[in-house]
Amino acid sequence: MGLQLILGGSGTGKSFMMYQNVVRKSMDSPEEHFMAIVPEQFTMETQKTIVQLSPRKGTMNIDILSFERLAKRIFEEAGLNSLRVLDDTGKCLILRKIIEENKERLSVFGSKVKMAGFIEEMKSVISELCQYGIGEEELKDISERSKSRPLLYAKCQDILLILTELRGFLKDRFIMNEELLTRACELIPHSRLVRNCHITFDEYTGFSPVQYQVIGALLKYAKSVTVTLTIRDAGPAHLQSEKEQDIFLLTIKTANRLKKLAEEYGARVHNDLILTEPKRFSGTDDLAVLERNIFRFGKLQDVPGKRRRAVERQGNRSIAVTVSTGPVMEADYVAF
Repeated sequence: MGLQLILGGSGTGKSFMMYQNVVRKSMDSPEEHFMAIVPEQFTMETQKTIVQLSPRKGTMNIDILSFERLAKRIFEEAGLNSLRVLDDTGKCLILRKIIEENKERLSVFGSKVKMAGFIEEMKSVISELCQYGIGEEELKDISERSKSRPLLYAKCQDILLILTELRGFLKDRFIMNEELLTRACELIPHSRLVRNCHITFDEYTGFSPVQYQVIGALLKYAKSVTVTLTIRDAGPAHLQSEKEQDIFLLTIKTANRLKKLAEEYGARVHNDLILTEPKRFSGTDDLAVLERNIFRFGKLQDVPGKRRRAVERQGNRSIAVTVSTGPVMEADYVAF
């Protein structure tokens, strides 16, 4: 058990270093298992990267998953692969039925059921509540604290009623997609797959409360957890500052939260690996200087080994700004 953070600015080789280590360890220890957790939209790109890095040109004992796919893999191991997951369309249909049946009890939302887009908005509210671990008890507490604001109190009461009825309808029938991670947390302590696994997280800026619960369980039961985060000049002083104007504030908070989580679950926190040398822009002075200075205020900063005049000289072709009159012209410019 242990947490390893790999920190550095954009293009410093964080992902490359991590996946190189994963491929090397997977070949040295074929009996062990490795999981690379990335957002859903990055699964194919990560698989391509690992295949390119592997001398065998295959992922072998490395799985590339999103949080949702990880949850389903744990369900399969526990024999719950027949669990029926409710999609967005089904959720909207059930919500419409519940609101229609209870419209006399809904003081604010009872008359809104036929309003265009209302059911979709209510579905989004329910989904966010589940993603952030807010259930009936938390909503009751929020309602009690909002009694001084009658409209807010009435809305909270309506949402509480809808959520309670929805949970009652779904019980032993379906599970919402947003509840997958909560159910997976209950199974992780019994998962042999997790206990024999080294896990990495890449391409994340932050995590939701439910995702933090999953990471906490993985820190406790997995062999190791490695996370890459984009933070420029990630020294101890920078990580402890948490200044509101810092463009890396969200990832700094994520790094500190992960370390605190590791301590809570009794996992060892390894020294941060901090990468500073630009790799992606090593052949382009212009982009290296731009990456270091974009969205920063104050004096222009030099990049070690790079020429500051690269972004100051006229005739620069690596960086250009093109103005279009509309989306069609933008698309034409990009395409041709």
